Amino acid sequence: MNTYLQILFAFFSAGILRLTFGVVDGSDPRGSSLEELTELRSKKLKKLNAILADPLGVADDETRTGDLTADQLSQHDTLDAEIRSLDVRIVRLQKAEDRAAEQKELERRSLLRGTPRVVADPANSGTTPGERRDAGRFSLGRALRLASEGRSLDGPEAEFIAEGANEARDSGITVQSNAIMVSSIALSGGMEARDQTATGTANLGGNLVQTSVGTLLDALFERLAFSRMGNVDLNTGLVGNLTINRIVRGTAPADKAENATADEHAITFEPHTLTPRRTPTFMNISKQLFIQSSERNLERRITNHVLSEVRVKMELSYVLDILGTAGIGAVVGGTNGATPSYADIVNIAGKLTDANVDPDMIQYLINTAVESYLMTAPKAVDGNGDSVDSVKVLSEASDRLAGRRYQVSNVVPSNLTKGTADGVASAIIAGDFSGYSIGQFSGLEFLIDPFTAAKTGMNVIHCAIYHDGVVNDPAKFAAMKDALTE
Repeated sequence: MNTYLQILFAFFSAGILRLTFGVVDGSDPRGSSLEELTELRSKKLKKLNAILADPLGVADDETRTGDLTADQLSQHDTLDAEIRSLDVRIVRLQKAEDRAAEQKELERRSLLRGTPRVVADPANSGTTPGERRDAGRFSLGRALRLASEGRSLDGPEAEFIAEGANEARDSGITVQSNAIMVSSIALSGGMEARDQTATGTANLGGNLVQTSVGTLLDALFERLAFSRMGNVDLNTGLVGNLTINRIVRGTAPADKAENATADEHAITFEPHTLTPRRTPTFMNISKQLFIQSSERNLERRITNHVLSEVRVKMELSYVLDILGTAGIGAVVGGTNGATPSYADIVNIAGKLTDANVDPDMIQYLINTAVESYLMTAPKAVDGNGDSVDSVKVLSEASDRLAGRRYQVSNVVPSNLTKGTADGVASAIIAGDFSGYSIGQFSGLEFLIDPFTAAKTGMNVIHCAIYHDGVVNDPAKFAAMKDALTE
């Protein structure tokens, strides 16, 4: 008998008796997925529990082993063995999935540390449907409310705040210990949808091999006047620095004698690295609003502030960058500035001809002071500067300035100085705005300060975005910096 049990045990250990595996419910677990094995285990466990739960109701004269009949005991042992075998398979597959997930995460971290990337718009990128659904459920209002109450974040808020911290860390941004960093995906998939990313000699072409590219917009950047230009090189959701190549144009062609050597007209490229620079703003929100307002209303108020105040500060820096870049075309009004004429407007765009700019891509960017002046300024004047007809430089019914599209934004300065015109001159910019590159890094940083304005019952919410910009082709821009509007 002992020998028989030893042989039986050996067969069982070798898996021979497992040929009956799955007979109870007619299924075969071989090649099954983790989900299928788990479901099969659940079915077998229910049957096993049913045997143990109801051993009664059998005839008294039936053969028993303890509380179970011989037949029940046989079924019990078979199911128990099958469940144990399933457990081995399930644990093995779980470990395999865990290892695959760990490998994927290691590869992602390695990629981020070695090469910059763009976090794309979840609606159009490789993010999974689950990630897009989670981003859509993210609530900035809830995240800020929990933070203001000193409570731990959970759900999508915890997930995307953690992802935001990872994005910031990979970009070299240090997030304050008491601040929260909202990830790029949450900003695009959540807040935006809730109302409110060669070879050869380096400078002769090799620098054109970018480490990261992209023209993806999120809610904040869609408000930029630069975005309305339609062709600005906009890169949002960057993780890591972004290399942009600025075009440096060589000597212009010159007339030569019949057999004289021609000058080389070379275009070289100077790499410029966009790195995170911080643009902060803040707003006061009453503690009562935090308590009484719905999270959606709280979120709408905060995001409206961010989309206006932060946008203005960012775009002002881009405009000043263009105006301060050497190599852009220039139209000079006078020693002490001058009111802009129709000829001045036309000549600003005319400065772009040497850059071979596509004429259809040239647009003007002006402020409201210039717009208002041009609506009253005569288009045609006589030798004394007097109007010869009633036609104005800018017609009220026209969306064109000197035949070209234009945008109005008061980030274009009106406080420039030229000679005696102290702090009253405006700038007028013309250009192909693909000549400017913008980079936005990580998400948005929020810090709730409940102490500074506590005596007035207010919370101070600080917000910061990390971004940078550069003129990648100065010859695509021209400006008049001394336009007087009075």
